[in-house]
Amino acid sequence: AKKLQVKTQKNISMWESQGVKCIYNQEYIQAISYYDKILEIEPKNDKVLRLKGVAKRELGLFEEANRLLDMAIALNSKSDIAYVER
Repeated sequence: AKKLQVKTQKNISMWESQGVKCIYNQEYIQAISYYDKILEIEPKNDKVLRLKGVAKRELGLFEEANRLLDMAIALNSKSDIAYVER
């Protein structure tokens, strides 16, 4: 079980890095697919919710973006970045 947990954390780190790279390259749909994989495992990951919100905003999906950013803020009210992105 511990080995699986370590592997899962490695996958999450890898998917998050890939998602950030996709945002940088303006590949927003691909970034969202990486973030969705993480959110299946960690639905309350405020950082990933924020990043997914940024990708949605860049696609012009403002309502969805704001909903995700609001969720990120609700989970981590100390996240200044989520407020700025909102």
